[in-house]
Amino acid sequence: MDESVARPPIAHVIVVDGAPRRAREMDFCLQALQAAVGDQARWHTGMSVAEAPSWLADAPAHQWVLLLAHPWISIGRHTLARLAEQLALGSAEVVQACDNRNPTNWHPMRPPDYATLRGLDRYADSHAVASHAVSTDVAPLVALTTVGALPRVASGAASRAVVTGAFAHDASGYFANDRAEMLPLVPPQALRFLDVGGGEGGFLRALQAQRPGAVTVLAEQDAQTAERARAAGVGHVIHSDFMALRAAD
Repeated sequence: MDESVARPPIAHVIVVDGAPRRAREMDFCLQALQAAVGDQARWHTGMSVAEAPSWLADAPAHQWVLLLAHPWISIGRHTLARLAEQLALGSAEVVQACDNRNPTNWHPMRPPDYATLRGLDRYADSHAVASHAVSTDVAPLVALTTVGALPRVASGAASRAVVTGAFAHDASGYFANDRAEMLPLVPPQALRFLDVGGGEGGFLRALQAQRPGAVTVLAEQDAQTAERARAAGVGHVIHSDFMALRAAD
């Protein structure tokens, strides 16, 4: 983590879905989250928000609690600091980041237009930091609250605000992404395709639908993902580290 970015004093992290599908990409997200939070926090995985008040009953009411829907999340480098700022100002009992899942989740920020982590930072930084009251049942990807507010959070009675300029990216659909935005870039005469690290084969299946008879080959290192691609009908699936393959393979 950039040392110029202040870490808020988060005492507890609750990861609601503590048993997601694992992959190296998820580990990357989790390690980045841990670096952003710092070593002072206790992590509680697989704990529902409803269970949290009893588990943290002996913790001081003022301690801050970070709520994560799951570990497949990337955050802007200022996201936690901006949430902390708004929570300290008393904007609401729960402050949550905007995210990329659908217009309800990124509003009032403009539609996401980033393609990289640096792009995510630029996108988030282009918005003024402000709190906007929300009353929604959609569970946030990332939210910050206090131990004392947890009972009201669990009951749904806590006041909520979404913070513009604080943004989180849901990467849980990483392997299923069909990259439809890339289809117009494929040369019209091409009929043989190799997708390296193509996840569950969404992009190749989209090409197959556009170009019947096309030859599609997917190389995917994750075994579970490769099997899903095979079951979904990708022409030929190679479960392997592509860089380790020999020409004869």
